[in-house]
Parts: sequence; structure tokens; C-alpha cells
Amino acid sequence: LLALPAVSLAIAQDPPPSPLLRDDFLLPLHTAPQGADPAQYGVWARGRTWKASFHDGFAFYPRPGVEHGDRLLPLRYRLSRVTAGGMPLASVQSAPTTQWSPTRFAMHWPGITEAYEVRAEGVEQSFVIAARPSSPGDLRIVGRFDTELHADRVEDTHTALVFSDPAGQALVRYGEATAIDACGDRAAVTTSFDGRDVTLVC
Repeated sequence: LLALPAVSLAIAQDPPPSPLLRDDFLLPLHTAPQGADPAQYGVWARGRTWKASFHDGFAFYPRPGVEHGDRLLPLRYRLSRVTAGGMPLASVQSAPTTQWSPTRFAMHWPGITEAYEVRAEGVEQSFVIAARPSSPGDLRIVGRFDTELHADRVEDTHTALVFSDPAGQALVRYGEATAIDACGDRAAVTTSFDGRDVTLVC
């Protein structure tokens, strides 16, 4: 079972790109330049309107507008729990093993992988479930956002979450979720958001 829950990206409210900067410009996943400390630098990627870090959970940074000055307004996400039929499917409290390439960063726990694909327009988040759950019932993936940005609360709806800054400017879209099973069949996933925790259900 493969759940493709979201695309996080800066909403297109930017001026037209400079002729010197292609729309598909992307700095792939990378760590410290030569001579710097990778442990302090971390793992980053960048597009034209965003940057993201992957070394301490996932954090997405939309390009701040002039009204933000030098302030950064990241949207941080951390996976909290995964259940099937109300029973824990995987323990995600321990530190995961990680693996990354220029375009993909993956965090592995026994039974589940949380992965991020970097693209010019943003970052696609996915969860891969290693085997069919033995407990019948809904699969629930719960994560927590830590951010100064605000999104409307929703309950059990196939919808995107749009995060805005304190002035009401939309900056980040956490897209509609879709589940794909082992046969390739797709199904809509419902999203609930209480202001801090987001729950995906399929």
C-alpha cells in the first residue's frame, strides 16, 4: 500500500522569473560544502520559490515576502503515529534510518517509509507501507505541524490545506492525498486538521 499524501509548495504569487533564472531551477539534495561540518550544515534542497531541510524531520521554507523582512516562516512536519484498525502499525518514536539521493530523502522505520521527492515546484511527501496490515479497518497516518503559518481546520475531507502568514497571504499548499495500492488502484484519502495535527485516512 502506497499513500501519496501531499505536495508542499509555494503558491504561485511570485513575480515572473528573471530571464536568467529558468522556471525549473533546482538545487538538489545536498549537504555541507567541502571544508564545512555536515553535522551542523544538515541536508537541504532548493527550488525557485522554496527551500527545504531534511536532517531534523522535514521543514519547508516558502520564500518570504518583503513584509516578512529577514524572518523565515517554515512549515515543519513530524510523523506522530501510524495505525490500522486502531492498532499501531509501526513505531515511529525512535530515530529512523535515512537514505538520500539528489532528488529523494527517505526515513525508514520497520514497516513504513516516509519519503520526500524534490521537484522544481515543491516537495512531494509519500508514505510506503511495507505489507498489508493484518488489522482490518482504516489506515491512519498522523503527523504534527509546527509553524507560525495558519490553515483552516477541516474534518474527514478530501482537500488540500493552504497555510497563510499572519497577514493572510497564502504561502504553502499541502495537497490532497491519494492512496495507491499494490495493484496500482487509486483512492481518495480524507484529511483532518485540528490546527496542529493532520490525519490522513484511507
